[in-house]
Amino acid sequence: MKKIYFGLIKFFKTAVSLFLVIVYNHKGAARKVRRQKKDRQGRAATVLANGPSAKEIVTDRKDLLERTDLLVLNDFGNTDNFFELKPHYYILLDPAYFDYDFKNPGLNENNTDESRSRERLLMDNFKKVDWKMTLFIPAIYKESNVKALFDANPNIEVVPYYATRVLGYDWFQNFMYKRAQGVPSSRNVIIPAMMLMVQLGYNTVYLYGCEISWTKTMDVDPENGRMFFNDRHFYSKDEIRYFGKGAYLWWLEVIAEDLEGLEQVAKFANKEGVHIVNRTKGSFIDAFDYENPDMVGK
Repeated sequence: MKKIYFGLIKFFKTAVSLFLVIVYNHKGAARKVRRQKKDRQGRAATVLANGPSAKEIVTDRKDLLERTDLLVLNDFGNTDNFFELKPHYYILLDPAYFDYDFKNPGLNENNTDESRSRERLLMDNFKKVDWKMTLFIPAIYKESNVKALFDANPNIEVVPYYATRVLGYDWFQNFMYKRAQGVPSSRNVIIPAMMLMVQLGYNTVYLYGCEISWTKTMDVDPENGRMFFNDRHFYSKDEIRYFGKGAYLWWLEVIAEDLEGLEQVAKFANKEGVHIVNRTKGSFIDAFDYENPDMVGK
């Protein structure tokens, strides 16, 4: 009975994913991603997230990043390191970069004036890019006004990608992932970032600054009983962010989906012969091999 039950779940996930691909993936984005694939045998890529551990890397171990083709994300473009490191790739996923009315369902906040100012600063900094950089954005924002701002800089090549969630039978998932028709999860930008580096043909992908350690930063305000995150990015101080009402379960589901998605990334990478190495100190991710960055090059 268990086999039948889990078999039906796999079938249902496959059918739903196929439906979503047919309905939403009609903008030609997959072909544009596949055209980015070149002969990168022997080449390595780095995905640099914005977690606290990234500070040590961008400050003291830039040599690790300079040996590879670098992908950065989110607000990294608002740091001095952006212009120092001149990344090959940039990726955005969060709707807040494209829709100023977007509200995160897990947080008791709107897209505040502060976050909007960060987004405007990022757009201004993209105008200053004087090196060749590929910017990946979700295909659903292909026609947005924000994309037009990116296109204004001839040094930036904007490549849309499908953030459609694809699950189901292993053979179906891997086929769709290889064709750039979807990702295991679209909750966290790290997942499409890792998928893209595998799809582009790199032999090795290194991951820095990705702790996925939100359970350590959750707490409850004893004065009002509200839950909050006390977390930060490598370029910012601790930041209190209150949960929306009833959002604790929602966040736990998000974390679980992130970890499950990273497991799928690892399976796909193994099938494609790509070695993913996690060099994030204190990372909760155990889907990839781990190397302590302090020991690299010693």
